[in-house]
Amino acid sequence: MGTNTNTDALLSALAAEYNFLPEHSAEKRIAQIMLCHISQLPHLTLEEAVALCHVSESTFARFCKHMGYDSFSAFKSKIAAALENYPYQPQHFRGRSISSSAAFKQDIQQAIQTDMERFWESFEPRSYDRLAEAMHRASNIYFHDTVYSTVRLFLQSDLAVDHKMVTFSTNNIQQRKDVQTAPPGSLFLFMYDGHVRSKEMLSCVQYLQRRKAAIVTAFFSPVDDLSVIGDCDFFFKLPQGSASLTALMMHDLVYEYLSVLYREKYLYTHDGSD
Repeated sequence: MGTNTNTDALLSALAAEYNFLPEHSAEKRIAQIMLCHISQLPHLTLEEAVALCHVSESTFARFCKHMGYDSFSAFKSKIAAALENYPYQPQHFRGRSISSSAAFKQDIQQAIQTDMERFWESFEPRSYDRLAEAMHRASNIYFHDTVYSTVRLFLQSDLAVDHKMVTFSTNNIQQRKDVQTAPPGSLFLFMYDGHVRSKEMLSCVQYLQRRKAAIVTAFFSPVDDLSVIGDCDFFFKLPQGSASLTALMMHDLVYEYLSVLYREKYLYTHDGSD
């Protein structure tokens, strides 16, 4: 079973699937229809749900498994629980909750302060220095991520100025193609958040490790008990965000620091020689 099994995140997980799955794929269409008819789903039979989505039963079953559920029955029971807890429940994080709009400022300030302190506690500048050096040596650099970040675009621009071929992939199909076609000497940067939608990254890391093609792998994640980590060239432990906002802040902080570091080391002082 996958990780998208909690009632608080299920509807957001469906929305994420719709946003990140490849265009025109059957799975993306299923996610869209499910969101559109979310209130009806707990009352539908498997046959009715399949007909509603205009797909085969096997395709529908694969989607349920992709979302982390062994059956449509288990999936729709979680949908029912999520709807029962709607329309409004406080957003919980670290034992506290954003209880109202009046408390929003204080709660978010506390979350930001707490998470930034935890980020800097685990921050290792020398590891980032080594990663920046590896990026400078690599001719092809691949970002496997599930977040469209404007901050990442600055880092990609820095790398492009340094004559790097940069590829950014968010969906499973493209990620599989990347690891199969990447030339020796490439570098992969994986941003893994632990959700089902990013699980393909784990198989990508395993595939690269089996290729043994002098490919460098850097893995960023709040999850540190994964078997693939031990064989990665770099692992950066990121704190689990107390709120979605602070999780995104730490995600972008990584790209921002790498961009500043890369410019200082390889662009501002670059004299045309390696």
